[in-house]
Amino acid sequence: VVILTFTPIIFYFTQSTGIDPKPLLFSEFFAANTFSMIFIISNPTNVVLGNGFGINFVEFVKYMILPTIAGVSANVILLYFMFKKEINQ
Repeated sequence: VVILTFTPIIFYFTQSTGIDPKPLLFSEFFAANTFSMIFIISNPTNVVLGNGFGINFVEFVKYMILPTIAGVSANVILLYFMFKKEINQ
């Protein structure tokens, strides 16, 4: 939902300001997918796994908070190095 909602907004914003949309779009896609790991209700795979293992919402967050933080940190570093030139403009 986030990706479908924000993609047209990002395109409109970048066209009116003359900014390259690629860094913003990649950041949006990476953030939406990585942050969806933390909650059991965020994607169907998490729901299936949580129900299969009998894990409730709070337990799922406890298990997934550190991997989510690690993934987000890795994404920030990766995106910075991928788009260093565009960010500095």
